[in-house]
Amino acid sequence: MATELTERHIQHLGMIHDVIRRLADNSFSVRRWTLVTVGALIALAVRADEPILAYVSLGPALIFWGLDGYYLRQERLFRRLYDRVRKNPDSVEPFAMWAPDWASPRESYRSVVFSITEVLVYFPIATIAIAFGIVLHLR
Repeated sequence: MATELTERHIQHLGMIHDVIRRLADNSFSVRRWTLVTVGALIALAVRADEPILAYVSLGPALIFWGLDGYYLRQERLFRRLYDRVRKNPDSVEPFAMWAPDWASPRESYRSVVFSITEVLVYFPIATIAIAFGIVLHLR
C-alpha cells in the first residue's frame, strides 16, 4: 500500500523534477548545437570545395550524439527515481538524488544512444556529413 505524500516528499519530487527539466533542456541544446556545428562545417566545406571539412563535421556529430545519449540516460534514470518516490516515498532515502541505483537494462548507455529517438536525429546528420564529403570529393 502506498504511503501518503508529506510536504517533505513533495519537495523531494520538486527537486527531482527540476533535474529532469534541466537534463531535457541540455539534451535539446546539444541537438541545436549539433545542427549549427555540422551545418556550419558543411557550408564551409561546400564554399571552400574541401571535402575533408565535410568529413570533419562527422566528428562533432558523433560527439554530440554521445553527449545527448548521456543526458537522455540521466533523464530516464531520474524519471525512474521520481516514479519510485511518487509510488513509495519511504523506500527512498529523504532527498536522495542518486538515480542509477534503479537502472534497468533499458536504461544502459548503449541502449539509450541507439534508441529510436537518438538514431532518428543523429544518423541522418551523420549520413548527410558523409554524403557531402563524398559528393565534394567526386566533384
